[in-house]
Amino acid sequence: MRLIASRLPADPQRPVADRLHRCVLVALLWLLPCWTGAGEVLDHGFADRGWRAFSERTGVGEVVGACPSDDGGASILALQPDTLHWHLMRVRADGALDGDFADGGISTWLVSAALDASSAATACVGLGNGDPDDDRLFVVLRSPQERDFAFLALVDLARGGWDPDFHLGGWAQHDYSGLLFPSDAAMPFPRLRIGGAFPEADGGWLVSGSLGNDAGERRGFIARLSPLGAIEALAHPATAAAMSLDVRLARRGADGKVRALATVAIDGDPTWGLLRLDAGLQSEALSASGTPDGLPFELQRGRRVGGGLMVAAALASGDSATGTAPRLLVVRGDAVQELALPQPPGFDGEPLGVIAAAATGAPGDRVVFAGALASAAGASAGYYLASVRLGDGQSLPDALDPAFGVDGIGAVRYRPPASACRESAAPEQWLAGIVAWGEHSLLVGATAADCDDPTPLPLAARIDSASLALLRDGFE
Repeated sequence: MRLIASRLPADPQRPVADRLHRCVLVALLWLLPCWTGAGEVLDHGFADRGWRAFSERTGVGEVVGACPSDDGGASILALQPDTLHWHLMRVRADGALDGDFADGGISTWLVSAALDASSAATACVGLGNGDPDDDRLFVVLRSPQERDFAFLALVDLARGGWDPDFHLGGWAQHDYSGLLFPSDAAMPFPRLRIGGAFPEADGGWLVSGSLGNDAGERRGFIARLSPLGAIEALAHPATAAAMSLDVRLARRGADGKVRALATVAIDGDPTWGLLRLDAGLQSEALSASGTPDGLPFELQRGRRVGGGLMVAAALASGDSATGTAPRLLVVRGDAVQELALPQPPGFDGEPLGVIAAAATGAPGDRVVFAGALASAAGASAGYYLASVRLGDGQSLPDALDPAFGVDGIGAVRYRPPASACRESAAPEQWLAGIVAWGEHSLLVGATAADCDDPTPLPLAARIDSASLALLRDGFE
């Protein structure tokens, strides 16, 4: 999936930790409040001031997702459609490639089918149990055909390549449109969009998204798969009150029911809806929904987090340069809280807006929201980042974390060393996703090599969290 990326130039020669130590010392001496810098949000201990562009894989622009590892490193999966290759890159905590993995830190193998990384979802499994040999990344992508298929695979993060025990040698293809909407005539919804992929407690999977056509009509779907990737149940969630257009999040509760968060149509207008499904994925009720206002609304990427919660980014209609407004949705059981986030700051006074977004859990009961920024003309402009401290769903509300950036938000963009870009510009950049990484968050995507070189490179950035925990725990 493509979104966008960028960099914030606040005192780039001095690491965040150095400024924090100096700041703490001054605060202790003068008993005055102090902070780490003008909106610093990246961890400067990672690679080049928080950024890592992988020049080792020039031309690889289709980054799919990432997973952390127990040793403090992370694995990043990318697709190279022109040469039909997958690339799995493993980095250490400092951003250097892990030379002990595969060929200098990168494992490469052949693609099994034509794939579209702009419609993809991933899930990390086997992490945190002390056994790196069972670490896996589950990936689902669109395989573009006359009628799109879903391509599903399980990546072995310990060795690289497919897990041969999954399905028939590591990957599978599913025809969700043909199964949900069979017809002797032309298929009514031949286009597939992947919305999410989520592990089940029994080792199986939930896969969700939307099926559509060239006329713009859409229907949401959700599938339950066995641990080996076989379809066990498939449905189009809908009730008398709401029809799903795009299912983005799903979790099975202790009661055996599945809660699915989707963009829904209520009286023909889009909003969010939380649908309760039975074990066979048949719709039971609309548990909660937004209030449709006749204006555009789209759920974006989300994650399941601890304590049974789910979080999702969303874009409502707004007065930004792109006509959008960022939103964060927090799902607790059958209840949903919607938090309006501030509009993004611009670079050098240029009005910007968020055109796509993702959210993930973070340490300290927080959520990090990442949005792809663009100008009114559609040119990519960097990342919008926000940190939200989760409340209790009752008296303590979810709220922006003031220790992050400037009043809870920030904007960053990547510029290569010795860049050919003019001072106020940056190369085109995209975001594939965001995932929790120990005490930090890992944002992955791709960037053009420079303003005068459109060759794509995989890109990673580590979002700072450790200094936030120190500030909150020591001075609040």
